[in-house]
Amino acid sequence: TAKTLQGDANIAGNLNIKSGNELNLGNNIITITGTSDIDGVLDFNNGGQFRANGTFDATGGTVQFTGPGGSLRLGGSTVTSLGNTFNEGTGSVRYNHSGNQIVLSETYYNLGIKNAGIKSAGGALDIDGTLNIFPSGELAMGTYNADVATGNNINIDGTLSITTGTFTTNGSTSDINGTLMINGAGTYDANGEFDATGGNVTFTGAGRLELGGTVTSLGTFTPGTSTVSYDGAIAQDIVDDLGSKGPYNNLDLDGGEEKNLTGNTTVNGVLSWSANVDM
Repeated sequence: TAKTLQGDANIAGNLNIKSGNELNLGNNIITITGTSDIDGVLDFNNGGQFRANGTFDATGGTVQFTGPGGSLRLGGSTVTSLGNTFNEGTGSVRYNHSGNQIVLSETYYNLGIKNAGIKSAGGALDIDGTLNIFPSGELAMGTYNADVATGNNINIDGTLSITTGTFTTNGSTSDINGTLMINGAGTYDANGEFDATGGNVTFTGAGRLELGGTVTSLGTFTPGTSTVSYDGAIAQDIVDDLGSKGPYNNLDLDGGEEKNLTGNTTVNGVLSWSANVDM
């Protein structure tokens, strides 16, 4: 049985959508202070927001974005499941608890990370739309991989940390006003535009930054024992010492086409380039 929300609603206790029942949000906002238990269907059929300020558990149920947009905001410390069936449509899921949370391994459309505390990936993440890491937010990928579909935006105004996993942008634009932190042997594969103007790129170990598109700035750059690879199949400018505010450790030139020095460039470790690259 389907029920459609007729206006904004605030529930001070718990909400249970029982098996066999469906809640259509329409273009409305519902706020749940207690536990959200979804055993039936939660449908973002026309935008709308579902603000879960307590535990969210859709085990055995369905969460689906069937209309344009829509936003599921997860403000509780525990998110158990986004449903046995999760249809991301063109909706947004935002983890916005003011503390630590686990970001469930799913295929998202838009994914948002907001508020203090570490939001740790519970597995691999696929993002078909935009990734927004808001100021004070941190997404910790740890050992897991992430993949952002081509033609989108990765906005890092807080912190994205990678330990041993690989974060692949697939041609999406990386705009870093916060901090990209690559720990251990992690890799950030930026094969779209990359701009860390006003931000930080920090290595604490032997990680890799692979740059396949136009590079505007590496921000305040801390190289650790890292390797930066300009591997685009296009002519690329190599950000110089002044632009990156720090030297390179290892610098690798690959992918064909010319790689152009834009100023004095210091490499503390190994400089290498493939035979089909002119510098």
